[in-house]
Amino acid sequence: MALPIVTADVTTGANLPPESVVEPMDKKKKNTLMNQSKNKAAQANEKIEEAKLLKDEISGNDNLSQPVKNGFSAELDIHAKSLAEAKEKVDALVAKSSTEKLQDCLDELNQTITNYTQSATAMKKLATGPQVHICSWMHPHAYYNCSL
Repeated sequence: MALPIVTADVTTGANLPPESVVEPMDKKKKNTLMNQSKNKAAQANEKIEEAKLLKDEISGNDNLSQPVKNGFSAELDIHAKSLAEAKEKVDALVAKSSTEKLQDCLDELNQTITNYTQSATAMKKLATGPQVHICSWMHPHAYYNCSL
């Protein structure tokens, strides 16, 4: 004797595994995420302006060679573009009050800000620090201040 086959009601989600059911975000979490997103977008704006100022500072630095200036300038342009794109994604979702993909876009913006900050810090150190060369007539692994 065969057991009866139970057919589940697909519209109620009875056939969905528990991990695939997305619970709606409560209002407090949604507001927190929206505020974080707005703050990060504002921070991205600050970083874009900072990149412009740093680019001007580097282009006027006589201690750096032209190829280094060009490389730094191109890198800052790339960072500014990445920051603007990531910020636009977050701004668009905040404007729609959509939290569906907001956390992913916010994570992307955070990573973009971190990447810019790390690069800018290195550029600032190179642009403002003393010029250090490896003198070929000295030990090849020793760094000395020398005027070449």
